[in-house]
Amino acid sequence: MSLPFMSAVRTLPEEPYLTLARTDTVVMLGDSLTGTDYAYWLSLQESTNVAFMCTGDLTVPTYINSGVNSNQSSNWLADVQTRVIDHEPTVLIMTGPVNDGHDNGVTPLPIQDTEDNLNGVLDACLLANPALKVLMVGPWIYGGTRPNGSNAYDTALDAINEVVGQIAAERGFGYVDVRSKYFTDTVGVSVVSTDGVHPEAAGATVGAGDRYLSAQVAGKILLDLS
Repeated sequence: MSLPFMSAVRTLPEEPYLTLARTDTVVMLGDSLTGTDYAYWLSLQESTNVAFMCTGDLTVPTYINSGVNSNQSSNWLADVQTRVIDHEPTVLIMTGPVNDGHDNGVTPLPIQDTEDNLNGVLDACLLANPALKVLMVGPWIYGGTRPNGSNAYDTALDAINEVVGQIAAERGFGYVDVRSKYFTDTVGVSVVSTDGVHPEAAGATVGAGDRYLSAQVAGKILLDLS
């Protein structure tokens, strides 16, 4: 039996979506959103585990957090062997890369570099496991005021979001456009941190922002409850 995950109406997610089985090993690749200071990935794990266990079978997917704060897509590519491939995942969920467009503390990457890095990560992972299931999550929003008053970060995130969606479409992977939804969703506006980048203030507890982000991702997941 398969069920759409966290859906108020029992309809299938829009294709393409990710089918998650209780025997899957899931690597969450990202930056601070899946790093040590925030708990979006924990919220997703908690929710899927509850859904699987409600069937009476306590077997649940294995989640591995491979997020590192302030990472860019270049870091993902450089470390893809140890952070993804060595874990032998059956599922890869990539979130971001927000910091590729960052103008505060790291050097922004040219958009072509972002595209090349993401494709490099995917090529390496699919070479190791051609059956790998992939879900690509676009960069989280930006709603704050930059110290220099510039909107360059928003402009860069628009371009990154477009690249992530394009790569997902070309490869037939599920894609979660969190950024576009945020700007039309008053719930999203109410839960984002005052820094405009993170779900809430740093801390390894599951908060409203984490649950909001994980709910958007869950909308592209179909649970295989067999």
